[in-house]
Amino acid sequence: MDQLKAIICDFKYQNGIGKMDQLFNLFKPILLTEIETVMDNKISYSTKPRTKVENFVNALYGMLDEGGKYKNIKTKYGLSSGCYCGYLKICYEYKIFEKLHASILTEFSSFITIDTTTDTFTVRAKGAQDAKGYHHKEKSKVGTSVSIVSDLNRIPLSTYVDAGNIDDRKMLSKTLEDPRIRINGKRNMFADKGYTGREFKNTINQTHQINLICPPKRVGGPSKKNTTEPATIRMTHILTEEEAIGLKKHRNKIEHVNQIFRNFRSVDIRYTKNISAYLCYISFACVLTTIMKLKDAVTYSSS
Repeated sequence: MDQLKAIICDFKYQNGIGKMDQLFNLFKPILLTEIETVMDNKISYSTKPRTKVENFVNALYGMLDEGGKYKNIKTKYGLSSGCYCGYLKICYEYKIFEKLHASILTEFSSFITIDTTTDTFTVRAKGAQDAKGYHHKEKSKVGTSVSIVSDLNRIPLSTYVDAGNIDDRKMLSKTLEDPRIRINGKRNMFADKGYTGREFKNTINQTHQINLICPPKRVGGPSKKNTTEPATIRMTHILTEEEAIGLKKHRNKIEHVNQIFRNFRSVDIRYTKNISAYLCYISFACVLTTIMKLKDAVTYSSS
């Protein structure tokens, strides 16, 4: 972690080169060490991919950033598509990126805020075989939904991926099961109207000790025709003045996190057939985004 501290605390960006590219080049030795450790300790020689790990890491970032088909990997990065998929399978089965992300959050937990924010976005799934569904807003397109929880410094804490037709509230319930989300014992969570509901709010509060703050909705409606019964219109809940100010101030921060994720082409459009490969891209994007936002938080606190 000393090398990572140097990246986050001491490194300064250079002009003319993308921030994410610079961070990846500095972070690559750490990632190589993590993958090689798993390969040496847990993978038998007969099942090890024969290509260098460095080629895979370069291909992983290139595919994450630019997208594209696997058949172009060999000409660009010098490893076959089968070898690339073998490395992806190892990363998925041994949760290399998730463990690395958890260790980063634990090491820099002092920069993670108590309150959080959450949102879900849906991406197109071209040729996907699993975790796909028709989105309720774009019923003609098959998609995959990604749920993200981040703190108020825009540091992503957890992600969850499922079919595009899954309700946002169910996605959040699954996302909160991740142990990374409880590192600092969260208090308030800001969300949009997709998570509104009195029963759901109470369930989240009782299960995870999180106060879910989202805009209220009108429920009920006009009375039935040919009756004299009055209309029963009420709000799902009422926000306090402090909750309303916090929601207006912090809710849009998750949209910035969503945009960083979707700047990676392989996240914004799901090219992979199997969800395991897409989960590797999401987890790797989560690690890179966490490093970038931790660096911003450290820079801001020291200024």
